[in-house]
Amino acid sequence: MNLGNLRKSLQEKYFSFLEYGNNSFDVFKSFVKKHPLIVFLHFLVSTILGLFISFVLWTPLRKMYEAAFEYNKIQNKLTTDKFILAMLAVVICLLGYIAISGFIEFIIVIIRKKIGLEIEEKIEKFKVLEIIVKYLIMVFINILVWTVLLIIAIIFSIVASPLVLIVMILLILKINLLYFKQAYYLRDVNIIEAFKYNLHLSKGKRLLIIIPLVIIILITLLLNQFLGWTLEIMIKNPQLLVVVISIIAGIIKTISEIFVVTLENVVYLNLEYMDLKELKSEII
Repeated sequence: MNLGNLRKSLQEKYFSFLEYGNNSFDVFKSFVKKHPLIVFLHFLVSTILGLFISFVLWTPLRKMYEAAFEYNKIQNKLTTDKFILAMLAVVICLLGYIAISGFIEFIIVIIRKKIGLEIEEKIEKFKVLEIIVKYLIMVFINILVWTVLLIIAIIFSIVASPLVLIVMILLILKINLLYFKQAYYLRDVNIIEAFKYNLHLSKGKRLLIIIPLVIIILITLLLNQFLGWTLEIMIKNPQLLVVVISIIAGIIKTISEIFVVTLENVVYLNLEYMDLKELKSEII
């Protein structure tokens, strides 16, 4: 695919949903062919995450549940110590889960940057150090956001379910951050500037990205569910079943996440180019 032609097309008009999908798929295929090692790394770490959840995380979670149940029945030093140890094991495993997930997100950031630069034919401007700095800033912001969310959930837990509150706030944030990551990672701007421009592009254009994202999420969920049911019928060995499901889920996760990033970049660049074009015409 000639990415130079795509860039020109992105600058000429607003794309339709079909054009977004077709062009994103072409860019996706081009990226996979050019960067098989990055794609494989994403798949490998995604599979490791699935195996980690199944073989490592579930055991301390189950033990913590059993210790909590026992503590509620009989409250003494033995049950208290048992519950505290179970909680510590869960916390350690959750930190491991966060670390692996964070590494996957870092790979996605690299993929996002590479795809954006390749579409604009500026791949020579790819700088790992710049990406690392921006990513670490985002990690710090995420920690602050989650801290605030937990505080809000605790404060308002009397009147509403903490889980429902967190989900509602995250949904509101997601709807208002549809173009934030693209602006932040693809352009030389800080978080505040990226957030403001994201809100500017979002005016009347949220559905352009929401609709295809919802479709991709639904297809991914249905595919995972269908393959999970099919494999449960075919494979009777529990350990082998978990390994196979983790590998297949890793493949689906890699394909879907890279395609989503590609789609997000294509939509963002089209909206940005057209926004700048309209701004220039207003000035003239």
